[in-house]
Amino acid sequence: MRRTARRKNRIYTFLFSVGLSMGVILLLSVSVGQSKDLPLRPSEESLLSPVRIALVPGGQVVVSDFLKEGVFLLKRMRRNEERRKWKVISFLPIEGRPLGVAIDQRGRLYVGNASRKRVEVYQTNRNFRKWKFSHYLEGSIERPNDIVVSASGLVYVVASDENKVKVYQPEGDFLFEFGEDLLSFPTGIAINKTRGEILVGDFFHKCIQVFDENGIWLRAIAGGWFQSEVSRPQGLAVGRDGRVYVVDAKRICVLIFDHEGQLLATFGEYGNTPGHFRLPLDIVIDFHGNALVTDNLKATIEIFQGVAK
Repeated sequence: MRRTARRKNRIYTFLFSVGLSMGVILLLSVSVGQSKDLPLRPSEESLLSPVRIALVPGGQVVVSDFLKEGVFLLKRMRRNEERRKWKVISFLPIEGRPLGVAIDQRGRLYVGNASRKRVEVYQTNRNFRKWKFSHYLEGSIERPNDIVVSASGLVYVVASDENKVKVYQPEGDFLFEFGEDLLSFPTGIAINKTRGEILVGDFFHKCIQVFDENGIWLRAIAGGWFQSEVSRPQGLAVGRDGRVYVVDAKRICVLIFDHEGQLLATFGEYGNTPGHFRLPLDIVIDFHGNALVTDNLKATIEIFQGVAK
């Protein structure tokens, strides 16, 4: 009985951390001690509670796992009959609960540590198999839910509990912040590099807020409490065609909008079989136009072929 209760508490803690619990307030556990240099080590473990996902050059992905307290490096199987399966290459343990993840053009890995209220930066070798702790982004970040890096190298971090986005130099220096008077528990973030726009999922306003790269508000996608097409936005992605892909954790699907906010299509539905969701949280579009979606309760990454053209 006690073991079951502890398990439930861990799950409720996670749900609150990404904005899915509507009234359960539980404190995140904080481990004792300072982060050390943590080389990526081989692991035969599998995903337990995947949250955020980011692409790695060469077709691999990194995925934060909240309950396993680490980041997985995964690679898709090449055999035709196993193309929907993933191979665990390595596992990077984190001293705390990881949320947002991102990789910049120099191969630096950014990890949002919810327990320690900071973003940790790791350096890697050429094949992305070994990581070494480098530095932190400056200052405290309350619930670093998602991270994205611009073409110029600026690091945008969603601070959910602060209702804002914080912007940093890759070396860790704080530059500026935005959204505090507009956002209500921001969750996912993405960049439309062609248009120079920052898109932020607004969990409680049920919309996608759009800013320029300097944090100036431009417009909202699917905005409005009563008429919004979005119920509880989580992860976001922008395809090469400029379409916006929004993971909706309440509707249990992914919504596709044009850049002005017109709903074009949806994909995915509730279920336990491949191509279905139980709790989708994040999305990336790979170089072939496939959508990769993390499902927290199924502990999988669902693959949708050729979604983006």
